[in-house]
Amino acid sequence: MTPTRPQLNEWQLWTSRDSGAQLGKARDRLSELLSGLLREIDSMDLNGSWTGDAQRAAFDRAVRVCDNANRMRDIGGRLAAAARAAANELEFPRDRVLQLASGADSDGFSVSDDWQVVLSEDSSSFGDPESSVSAADLDRWQEQITQAYNEFTDIDRRIAQRVAEMASELPTPADTSSSGIPSPKPA
Repeated sequence: MTPTRPQLNEWQLWTSRDSGAQLGKARDRLSELLSGLLREIDSMDLNGSWTGDAQRAAFDRAVRVCDNANRMRDIGGRLAAAARAAANELEFPRDRVLQLASGADSDGFSVSDDWQVVLSEDSSSFGDPESSVSAADLDRWQEQITQAYNEFTDIDRRIAQRVAEMASELPTPADTSSSGIPSPKPA
């Protein structure tokens, strides 16, 4: 995605930090739930009243579910850290692009929504000896804005790739499937 100037201007990076904090809290809650579940699993056969294939299958299934939940918890923790880091990594490059666009605006140019620098309508025209605006200035602003914007989008793309790689590690429903013992039929 190529963010336009208004989109970049309105992009609230703090929401990424907040999302990271919320993911971290969810990870902590999942850790607590897993601890309780693992205690219950460990006590499944302590009284000896439930034994045999069904007990072993239930125990194995519960262990697989916990293992996958642990993987989800760990990946969730990494995603939380990535969300917080993304805000930090993008903040300066985003601000740099916006500052350059504002600088061009105040220098007699206009920066379009798609980051193109043009002569402002209220600015004097090129070639006028009284004009302080030149084609070289326009080219300089365009080059600086394009370079800063490309740096920003490169960082954004790398962050998106890291997040996608982490998300691809999340367990699928097939990862929690049974090991050959059929599921009970609905009543």
